[in-house]
Amino acid sequence: MSGYQKKILQTIIVLFIAVVLYLTSLYDYLLFHSFAELFSITIGFTLFVIAWNSRNFSQQHFDYLIFIGIVYMFGSFLDLLHTLSYNGMNIFKDYRFYANQLCTGARYLESISLLVPFICMHFKKHLRPYLIFIIYTIITSTIIASIFYFKVFPICFIDGKGQTQFKIISEYLICLILILDAILLIKNKHKFDGKVYKYLFWSLVFAIVSELEFTLYISSYGFSNLLGHYFKILSFYFIYKAVVVTCITEPYQTIFKELIYKEKSINDQKEELEAIMENMSDELIICDKNGEPTMINKALKKQPFFNCTELTNLKNTLKEFKYFDIDGNLISFKNLPLLRVGRGERISNYRIDCKTNNYIVHREVSGTPIYDNEGNFIAGVMVGRDIGDRLKNEENLLLKAQYDLLNRTIENLDLSYEIISYPDFKIKYMNSKCYNDLKQINQNIISLSCSIGKNIFEVFKFNMDEKAEVLSNIKYLIEKNRNYYFLNRKHIMAGEEKFFRVIFQPLFDINKKISEIVVIAIDITEETKAKNKIEEVLKIQDEIFANVSHELKTPLNVIFSTNQLMELYSRDDSLEDNKEKISKSINIIKQNCYRFTKLINNIVDISKMNSGFFKLNLSNENIVEIIEDIVQSVSEYIKGKGLNIIFDTNTEEKIIAFDPEKIERIILNLISNAIKFTNLGGMIFIELIDKGDTIEILVKDTGIGMDKKHLNNIFKRFHQIDKSLSRNAEGSGIGLSLVKSLVKLHGGKISVDSEVGKGSTFKIELPAKTIEDVEVIDKIKPTNNKIEMINIEFSDIYSI
Repeated sequence: MSGYQKKILQTIIVLFIAVVLYLTSLYDYLLFHSFAELFSITIGFTLFVIAWNSRNFSQQHFDYLIFIGIVYMFGSFLDLLHTLSYNGMNIFKDYRFYANQLCTGARYLESISLLVPFICMHFKKHLRPYLIFIIYTIITSTIIASIFYFKVFPICFIDGKGQTQFKIISEYLICLILILDAILLIKNKHKFDGKVYKYLFWSLVFAIVSELEFTLYISSYGFSNLLGHYFKILSFYFIYKAVVVTCITEPYQTIFKELIYKEKSINDQKEELEAIMENMSDELIICDKNGEPTMINKALKKQPFFNCTELTNLKNTLKEFKYFDIDGNLISFKNLPLLRVGRGERISNYRIDCKTNNYIVHREVSGTPIYDNEGNFIAGVMVGRDIGDRLKNEENLLLKAQYDLLNRTIENLDLSYEIISYPDFKIKYMNSKCYNDLKQINQNIISLSCSIGKNIFEVFKFNMDEKAEVLSNIKYLIEKNRNYYFLNRKHIMAGEEKFFRVIFQPLFDINKKISEIVVIAIDITEETKAKNKIEEVLKIQDEIFANVSHELKTPLNVIFSTNQLMELYSRDDSLEDNKEKISKSINIIKQNCYRFTKLINNIVDISKMNSGFFKLNLSNENIVEIIEDIVQSVSEYIKGKGLNIIFDTNTEEKIIAFDPEKIERIILNLISNAIKFTNLGGMIFIELIDKGDTIEILVKDTGIGMDKKHLNNIFKRFHQIDKSLSRNAEGSGIGLSLVKSLVKLHGGKISVDSEVGKGSTFKIELPAKTIEDVEVIDKIKPTNNKIEMINIEFSDIYSI
């Protein structure tokens, strides 16, 4: 049947239905109304069922049409209630005109809802069917409840008067909304298939006409109401056509077209795949599950070593080879990659060497088994390629890379490296370090080319003895087949002494004759200087031991002599008669014991400082109070020595971080020096000056002073000025060195200024800083401890 004939038949059917419905209305309008509404209700539910169940394969207009299906389904549910409550059905007996309210609610629901998809299209929002279904369940339930339960829905029809003003305005308003729907449909025309758009458009047109007719009737059984239902049926018919075309006709036609297209495409792809496999540059073998080849391509047939064009001879041909893995291990025939793929193994980039009497072929193969959807083995595919050229290139590249690496290594060595010819000893090559050193040794060398080809002994200025030594030892190396010989040399480079160990390493040819000599010069300046310094330190250490031994012997001799005197008194039973002398002897012994303690303490502290174990116990203290307390503690002792001491400061309080014990030790040591070298009636001044970020502590005396030549060495360890300057003092030469170290640990510095006959001034500068999180402890030391410290620090001061 042609398309024209189909249209005629459809027109006849539509006219027949219209006539039957009209005749039904003449017989019984209620029956006509029920038929008309049931037709629309059936269409509405059918739309939902079709759209909802075809959503998985109807993608073009899915959002719009599934939404229409949901809307018309809920609208049809309201129409069903409308039909059941129509005047004359006598189902709802408390009120006769529920039908008018339900009809209005259903039309509002449908017309407004048709706006939603276009809004979502504009904002590119995707509609979620399940959420829409829930929302419309709530909306529909609300409309029904407002009519039947709460009875708040406006009255739409009054018996004897006809439609209310609300109903008429609502119909016009619904018409306007439907017109807006039609306008939006026209604007989005390009998003719909031509047939779908046409059906949707006419559905909206007939819906508008239907609503206009509903505005005109006065009686529920009037002619306008009759026409309104006709146009409503047409509207539902066209929306039904749109959904059927979109969700059923087109998808199934598309499916059949795609099946035909895919069948053709598969055949084309199969031919293309066969052509690709046959003409690919890599060798291809397809085998069955027993490893029997079922196909080989041209690339494999053309291999000269293979010599096989028939599948029947392939397995026998493979057995003619011996196979080895990358480590050179023999591979048995049953473990060949082809048979392993047939057993279901996957192989990736497997290196295999195939050997016959005439050929050694290096190959790289990959293979994979292919299974169907049920896991059954279909075929095994293996691809191989000759990698002989690649291996050669890789070897060449590796050799080149190693050569380049060696050159870069030699060029960037922090060693002087050169190669000289033999037996003429001419320079053939030198690296950058060697050339840079050479320029500093020989000013006549202005470029690298100037040194190449020159005799090494002339360029590096070997004297006759050095040259003779090298020649003699090279000859010895040749005779004894030894590896190397080295010579230590000294050069003056940039005004500085440099020491080198020059190594001569002969290079022998295959006849065991020297062809070249590698000369490497290692800078041993630091090692040489360190060795010299160690020798110097050992020498100084010997002097120190001698000095310390003398310092230990002096108080020991005094103690020993005093002890002998006391023994003499004891034998003569004259202890009581010599009581005063014995008391003095005991004081002498005690003072020299303190001197022993001071010397031992100083040596131990110096050892701790050298090993890094000496630590300060810092705390935030008033430095002014500490210094003043020290001065007061020694003032009586100083007066007893015939001297005077004065303390002065420009501030009464200065809190800084320091170790009180170490500061006391520093000040006592400096006061002790001042006492030693100040004559009777002299003055000692202790002054503290606050300078904000720092403080200065000055220890001045009016003593004999020091010559300027001693000032640079005064803080050196074990340095002593001639003891003839003062007969009432002894010292180890450790004190001022220890003082300097203690000041430095505090982050400060110490200096001295002196002039012979006018006295000396020691200046200490300390940073005025504090520390956080200081543990609060009792800072006041017992008096006897302070006295003990004074006795120790002043132990090397003797009475005249």
